Amino acid sequence: MKVLVVDLGNSRTEFGIFENANLLKYFYVATETLKSATNPEILPETPVDFCLIASVVPEVDNYVGSLIQSNFHCKVQFLRYSENLGIKVDYHSPDRLGADRLAHSFFVKGRVRQNSVVVDIGTAVTVDFIGADGHFYGGVIFAGPELQMKSLSKFTSKLTVSDWRHNISALSRSPEQAVESGILLSLRGGIDEIIEQGTKKLGWHEFKRFVTGGQANFLINDGFELVEHLTLIGIYEAAQVLLSRSIQ
Repeated sequence: MKVLVVDLGNSRTEFGIFENANLLKYFYVATETLKSATNPEILPETPVDFCLIASVVPEVDNYVGSLIQSNFHCKVQFLRYSENLGIKVDYHSPDRLGADRLAHSFFVKGRVRQNSVVVDIGTAVTVDFIGADGHFYGGVIFAGPELQMKSLSKFTSKLTVSDWRHNISALSRSPEQAVESGILLSLRGGIDEIIEQGTKKLGWHEFKRFVTGGQANFLINDGFELVEHLTLIGIYEAAQVLLSRSIQ
C-alpha cells in the first residue's frame, strides 16, 4: 500500500510517498504557491491508496485536502489528537497541540521507543519532550533563525539580512557577523538550557536527541542525531495506526 503524507507548514508544504515504511518519493511546494493553486497539476500524478495531512495552517485545510484528493484520487484525512490514536498529550487542551509536533510523538513511539527530545528548526523552533511510548510531556516554541534575522532587519535601521556565512564568535567584528553569532549562539545555548530543565524535571538521565527541519544543520555535531524528514516519518507512523484501525 502506498501512503502519501503531507506536512502542511507555514512556509512550505512537504510531501512524502511511503511504501512498506520506506520513503519512495519526497517533494515540497511553497505553501503560498499551494494556497493560490488553481490547477491540480502543481502536484505530480502518482497513484496512492491513502493520504494523511498534518497541518498547522487550518484556514487552507479544506482547499488543500480537495486539491490532493482530486490529484491523487485517494481518501484524505487530517492528523488530529481528537482521533484518539493512543498518544497521551500533557496539554491543558490537547487538541491545541500542533499536528507536526503530534507527529513527532508517533516518530518516537514507532521508530525509537526511547525517551527523546525532538528539536525542529524551521520558521519556528520547537523543542519537545517525548516518552518512549510517545507520551508528549510538553515543550517550547520560539522564533527560528531566519525569522529572527528578518525581524532584526525590519525593526532596526542599520542591520540587514545576512547570508549565514560568517564564523560564529562572541567577539564579532562586523554587524553581519554579530547578528549571525547572536542568533546561533542564543539558539544553541537556549536549546541546551531548555533540555537541561526539561529532562531534570522529568527525571530523565538517558535520552535521545533528534534534530530535524530546514535549518537543522545549525545543531549538527552538537550531540544531536539528524533525521531528515522526521515529521513525515511520524505522520506515516500515525497513518499506520489509522489504517490498522480501519482494517479491524
